[in-house]
Amino acid sequence: MSNNNKPTIVVGCGAHHIPYHYRFLEDALRNAGYVVRVVQLPSTSAEVVDDAMSKDVQAIREAVEREIKDGNDVVMVLHSWSGFVGSAALEGLEEKVKHIVFLASWIQPSGKGSCEWLGVEELPIDNVENGLNYVSDPIPKFYRDLPPDLAQDSVKHLLPMVNSVTKMPLRIPPVWEKVSWTLARIVRKAAGEEVGGIEGVRVDEKKLF
Repeated sequence: MSNNNKPTIVVGCGAHHIPYHYRFLEDALRNAGYVVRVVQLPSTSAEVVDDAMSKDVQAIREAVEREIKDGNDVVMVLHSWSGFVGSAALEGLEEKVKHIVFLASWIQPSGKGSCEWLGVEELPIDNVENGLNYVSDPIPKFYRDLPPDLAQDSVKHLLPMVNSVTKMPLRIPPVWEKVSWTLARIVRKAAGEEVGGIEGVRVDEKKLF
C-alpha cells in the first residue's frame, strides 16, 4: 500500500454541497498525512442531469475502485445523501473499505426512493423549480452553528440537487439492511446490556463508527 501505509480518505459530498465545503476537513486530514479524495455527486448540479442516481453511485464507486487499483485501503466519509448512494456503491468492496463514517446521514430501506420512504411529495427542506431542488433558508438548516461570515460564504457555494433522485428507488445490498439493527445492539452494549454477539452481518461493529 502507498501513502505510508495509511488508507486513503474518500469523502462523498452531501446533497447541494461541493468539495469547497469540505476544505477544512480535507486540510486537517492532509496535514495528518492522509491522501484525501472528495467526490462531488453528479446530482448536485446547476442543470438537470439524466440518470443522476446511477451517476451518483458510479462516482463514489469509481473513486474507491481507483484507490483499490493503486493498492490503497480506503476509509469512507459519507455525508448526508452520500450515505444512501454510497451504501449501494460499496457493494463487494468491503474487504478494502476498512471503515465507513456516516456523517449526518442514513441508510434507507432497499427498493424505496427518499420521498416514498419519508412519506412526502417533496423533500421538506427544498423548493422545486424546473426539475431542480433548491434549499430554502439554508443557514438554519445547514450552518446554524457556524460564524455568520463562514455561513454566508458556505451558502454562496451551494448548488441545486436534481429532483429525480429523490423519487428513484435504489437497491441497497442486503448487508446494509441489517446495519440499523446491529447499531441498536451496539448502543445497548455501550449502555452495559448483555446482548451477545452480532450474528448474520458481514460488516464488523467498528465499521459503523
